[in-house]
Amino acid sequence: MSWIQMTDTAGGLEVNFYDFPALGRRLRVTTICDGLDRTVPHTIKVTIDFVDGATNDVVEVYVDGTLVHTGTTWEDYFRLYDDAQVYGTRTVDSILFRTGGAPAPPRSARDS
Repeated sequence: MSWIQMTDTAGGLEVNFYDFPALGRRLRVTTICDGLDRTVPHTIKVTIDFVDGATNDVVEVYVDGTLVHTGTTWEDYFRLYDDAQVYGTRTVDSILFRTGGAPAPPRSARDS
């Protein structure tokens, strides 16, 4: 019901949030933080308030303890484009971590 992406860019780590605003009827990606130092640890915290009914769940994303974005879940995506009438809405009971791609070169190596 929520997707947070961390991307390694030449300027540092970038954090993106994907949500599904009901009026847009398509996924929306928002860069919520960029230029994070890749040499130090960072924390990402996600909270979701599930509210009965459509188009009203609230997702908050914190980076290093600071609220950086408030968005929505994918609840309406599943209502519109998945077999919600057959299977019902999705439950949120797990977390998936996926890694992929090559890291960006350090700025000093890229500029030389």
